Amino acid sequence: LKNAIKQVHYNKGVTYLNTDRYSEAVTAFQNAITLDSDFTTAHYNLGLTYYKMEMYPRALDALQKAIALDPTFIAAHHALALAYFGAQELGKATAAAKETLRLDPNYQPARSFLETIDPSFTPPEPVPPASDPPTPSDPDAKPKHVAHYELGTAYRDSGRQLEAILEFQKAIEIAPDFLSAHVSLGEAYFDLEHLDEAESAANAALKIDSNCQPAHQLLNVINAARQSSESETEVSDSTTESASSDSETDTREKYYKRAEAFMESGQYNEAAAAYRRVIKIAPNFADAYYGLSVAYLQIGAFSDARAAAESASQFKFDPQEIRELLNIIKRAEKQQRREKFWKTVLSYTAVLAVVLFGAIWVYRIWQNGNTDAPLTAPQIELTGSLTNTSRKGFLKAGETGRLQLMITNKGKTVRDVELKVEPVKQGSIAGLKFMNPRLISVLPENRTETIRIPITADTEIQGRDQTLQLLLFGENKTRLATAAFSFKVIPETPDPIPPRR
Repeated sequence: LKNAIKQVHYNKGVTYLNTDRYSEAVTAFQNAITLDSDFTTAHYNLGLTYYKMEMYPRALDALQKAIALDPTFIAAHHALALAYFGAQELGKATAAAKETLRLDPNYQPARSFLETIDPSFTPPEPVPPASDPPTPSDPDAKPKHVAHYELGTAYRDSGRQLEAILEFQKAIEIAPDFLSAHVSLGEAYFDLEHLDEAESAANAALKIDSNCQPAHQLLNVINAARQSSESETEVSDSTTESASSDSETDTREKYYKRAEAFMESGQYNEAAAAYRRVIKIAPNFADAYYGLSVAYLQIGAFSDARAAAESASQFKFDPQEIRELLNIIKRAEKQQRREKFWKTVLSYTAVLAVVLFGAIWVYRIWQNGNTDAPLTAPQIELTGSLTNTSRKGFLKAGETGRLQLMITNKGKTVRDVELKVEPVKQGSIAGLKFMNPRLISVLPENRTETIRIPITADTEIQGRDQTLQLLLFGENKTRLATAAFSFKVIPETPDPIPPRR
């Protein structure tokens, strides 16, 4: 009976985790661990849940427990590396990722992660699979379909949807009634906007369990996505229009929050796809156009970025922010044209280009290696704005908005960039809550970083004009840039008392 109850809690936790209900997932996994303190996969999924909630110290504790119980748990080692990276412990993140590859040199998520964070990393040669792998003698060894499912989940968490789909399909081939694999397969297809395949996977899950709530929720989201794409050509009566409006608002907010999360984690292609879904649902939503423009800028799609920015301007987004964004896009396009020009020169004048290119790089290497040679100083532009509020430039009592900070480097690469947000006058920040952002390890030349910080006004805050100072520091605490921006704080206004007759 104890094992049965434990498994019920665990299955609920997996369902909650797959549907982004993280607080409920934490409770379910903790209940399972209370009944069995050596429940390895419960510790792993608890750590994964804390990681998605960005509660990195708790994620590290849970994942380390899972590894202590099973030192060969590859997915747990990889998740530990991601959690260390989220906690800004780069050395430990690198060591954990290398330990993952020591256990399995073919584990692609760990290889990709190391190539991203460590430019000097040389991936080991892949180990060819044995033609007839031996059957594990350990009776508690993890079933193959579970291993494929967990690998697919790791791929999906890292934004590699195609690889995730292949792993979920392998899990289903081995265990056709694996309910979670069907649901996750549908969600991975939906992330790629393959709605028919996503619907088919959700229906397959419902054939196994007609009460599977994640599958029902997935079908609802698929239907909402399809309806939103057809809404431009269909006209409904007022009652239907009102009901669909509420549904569309909820769906829009869901995808907009997903897009913001993708932006904050650097998954710009996924963010662009989510913003496009928001725009399909709400074609006049200026914030989505602005976010889409920034996402396109980060992936180098400059013409699309300009078009999205101009659309945001058309729908009354802050003109100053639009001008700043268009200037950044213009500089990035100029740099891209310069690079294309040199590629053309290389293709038509090979010998001359090789000599010229080699001379430039020799000079740059000499300049970087010669401490006596003067180096071009960083040229930093720093701007701030307040977004995601009920009114542009205003923050109401009890409301949470975002401080959106854009850092552009037009000079040499800088490292260990630290951004601090402070009040201009001591004590003038009373009633506002926010955290200083994380350290930026590298800010290359001709690169723009966007940082968003949640800021909350207390319900009892007094109205005022609020000015914040932005301070940017580099290596050895060298100040790189200073800027300030202002917004208005609005106190809570009581409803008027109706006059007596």
